[in-house]
Amino acid sequence: MATAKATIDHDTIKRWVEEHGGCPAHVKRSGSKKDPGILRIDFPGYSGRESLERISWDEFFDAFDGNELALLYQDDENSRFSKFVSRDTVDVADGGSSRSRGRSARSAAASKASSRSKSSSSRSRSSSAKSASGSSRSSSARGRSSARSRADGNGSSAKSARGRSGANGRSGARSASRAKAPAEEGIDAIALLSEQHREVEGLFEKLESARGSSQKERIFAKLADALAAHSRIEEEIFYPSVFTDETETELRESVEEHLVVKRLVADMLDMEASDPQFMSKASVLKEVVRHHVEEEEHQLFPEVREQNADELEELGAKMQQRFEQLMQREPRKQVPKEARAASVPF
Repeated sequence: MATAKATIDHDTIKRWVEEHGGCPAHVKRSGSKKDPGILRIDFPGYSGRESLERISWDEFFDAFDGNELALLYQDDENSRFSKFVSRDTVDVADGGSSRSRGRSARSAAASKASSRSKSSSSRSRSSSAKSASGSSRSSSARGRSSARSRADGNGSSAKSARGRSGANGRSGARSASRAKAPAEEGIDAIALLSEQHREVEGLFEKLESARGSSQKERIFAKLADALAAHSRIEEEIFYPSVFTDETETELRESVEEHLVVKRLVADMLDMEASDPQFMSKASVLKEVVRHHVEEEEHQLFPEVREQNADELEELGAKMQQRFEQLMQREPRKQVPKEARAASVPF
């Protein structure tokens, strides 16, 4: 597997994307007139046809720089791997072009002027402050686009998460009591998670084809429970167990992606299914989950299987047992609390 590189250089990004048959895009209905929302690279014919919409390079780079993102990519003609991350979480080899370089130059000039006017102790305090600020930006950068999307629909919310849970309490309890084991006994951890990914995809399809509001609410309750329990077993068991120097970056990014998912789910739990914004948020949620699943199955899982092959079956048994326990308690009820900050188990 080729090593991923990080860049903020506009020319490098544009050249790599176009050479691999891609184009700049954003998740439909995730932004506003002034902000495209969640950025993506679309490769027509592969995925994202229904959830992604093409935008201009100018729109793309305005949002890219404004959110202080960097692009992870593989310099391989056969790889379309790409991922947006906070610039504070990676080492960028190039200095960026056009607006990126201008932003860096202004920042460097300001830093230099500040350093001349301060004592060595002041510089030390400034360095500590920047480090703390960088850590904060890293943990919140992925939630910015989702936060903008969330703002579009919250004004019409008429139902609290507690009320929603109460309305679905009996049906949710019956669903939990009838819940089958997510996988056969002895399945390994990666196969278990992959099977749960397919179940979630099936629930998204059912939600999209549902007609009445009551049917949508029942299906979404199952979907929210599945996503909540799935993320919990990953964060509590899987991620800490497979954490290594090689997987650290991907695992930390996965935790941040979980936070985006939880915030969208929390928004939808606080809405009526009859709200016109409800299914728009469902479309954004589907795309965020799809992207997360694609990266786990194509990048993280192969690395984990290579490094932890002898431990996956035992790990899978623990995860399956924990999943069943969580599904008996309507885990979606805990999502609003979990959406306040990323759960970093390492």
